[in-house]
Amino acid sequence: MKSWIYSSIELQLVFAIIIDLIIGDPPKMPHLVIYYGNFLKVLEKKLNKNNYKIIKGALAVSVFILLVYIFNYLLTIFKGYLPITITVISIWLMASCLAIKSLADHAFAVFKELNNNNIKQARLYTSYIVGRDTQNLNEAELTRAVVETVAENTVDGVTAPLFYLLCFGLPGGLIYKAINTLDSMWGHKNDRFIKFGKVAARLDDIANFIPARLTAILIVVVSFILPSYSGKQSLKIVLRDRYKHPSPNSGLSESAFAGSLKIQLGGTNYYQGLVSHRGKMGDKLQPLTKQHLKMSINLMKITSLLFAVLGLIIRVVL
Repeated sequence: MKSWIYSSIELQLVFAIIIDLIIGDPPKMPHLVIYYGNFLKVLEKKLNKNNYKIIKGALAVSVFILLVYIFNYLLTIFKGYLPITITVISIWLMASCLAIKSLADHAFAVFKELNNNNIKQARLYTSYIVGRDTQNLNEAELTRAVVETVAENTVDGVTAPLFYLLCFGLPGGLIYKAINTLDSMWGHKNDRFIKFGKVAARLDDIANFIPARLTAILIVVVSFILPSYSGKQSLKIVLRDRYKHPSPNSGLSESAFAGSLKIQLGGTNYYQGLVSHRGKMGDKLQPLTKQHLKMSINLMKITSLLFAVLGLIIRVVL
């Protein structure tokens, strides 16, 4: 019985999901992404200079993913000697790959401040989770920014790591999180990273291709089930507007959210004072209000849990 618990990826993943839902990412607890990020800062500082930046970036990506794989291989070896300890570490690492509670908490913090008419604090909290300038945003613009982030990170922070954990166990989750962290740190279209981060950005696009499409389908399904959401509109907007986003994947979840909530996402943003125009997704059937923040959190949570349940069922059956 004990050996089955130690070897059951399904059971470990269930525990990891429960931990993420209840505990999330406590600030004082060590977190996988922080370790990834610290290492990548050192790696980028050493390699991102002079010529051949695309090649150096590809080399850096390869080295990092190889090191993550070796780390997982070492865990497998030590598990034979310390099964309980390594199983606990594995569950913690799986939970670190997920961000259900963290994403919900950040979005709800903005809602809470808007509900208290504290727009300055709402702008500050929004700046923690978006890249755009927030200092002059009103309630509707803050709501749009946060809903877009919740929609995008439903894939990046929840369903995509779940997909790879379900398919490949802990190695899949760790490597996906490595790829996603690479993209978040190096996948910027500026002078510093346009070449060095090119491979990281393309690899992230590839890794998210299947999860993003599965997630969009589930968002539509959930929107048909839940009251106050529109499955019909969600399906319509996904089919019509999914390619209006600069990312080949983020447009799927964002357009699905826009349709489900009967709002319009996209439009004009400012990044360090520079204007950026993005295609608009969705029809403006309702004005953007802070209530859409709570609705987006619920949609993210239920979609994520449905993804996990269906994935676990398929894994057990197959």
